[in-house]
Amino acid sequence: MVKTWSLIGKTPILRHKMSWKKLSVIGAISQKDFHFQIVTGSVKSQDLIHFLKMLLKENRKKILIVWDNLSVHKSKVVKEFLKENEKRLRVEFLPPYAPELNPQEYIWGRWKRNYMSNFCPENLSSLIQRTKSTLGKLKSNTSSFESYWKQAGI
Repeated sequence: MVKTWSLIGKTPILRHKMSWKKLSVIGAISQKDFHFQIVTGSVKSQDLIHFLKMLLKENRKKILIVWDNLSVHKSKVVKEFLKENEKRLRVEFLPPYAPELNPQEYIWGRWKRNYMSNFCPENLSSLIQRTKSTLGKLKSNTSSFESYWKQAGI
């Protein structure tokens, strides 16, 4: 919960149906565009490869990927895919525990703060719908992308 109010002496209660279903989002930001893919559950190697194929298809130029140290980024299958596509894909890894150097983290922070705070979905379907619509809004606001790169110092 981010912001709320209540009467003095009354603790606010946020009611929700507890669920352990998980939704993950893979994202990539350039100075002019933002791409994302929603994955039900945790991101697996094949999900990441599917996303990279989409990036390669939508962008004909060489692509530099800046990654954190998530284990799926270093999986054998992903490494093989990167090797097969090394003419167009280059990967640089951020130092561990350095999210401030990752421009993508700024878009995630803005999304969570401005669109997802205090949102308690009834089910996974409503979470997916909200995620698609709100990330779509962020995708259309291209004016802020360059500032995320400046904040990251890249």
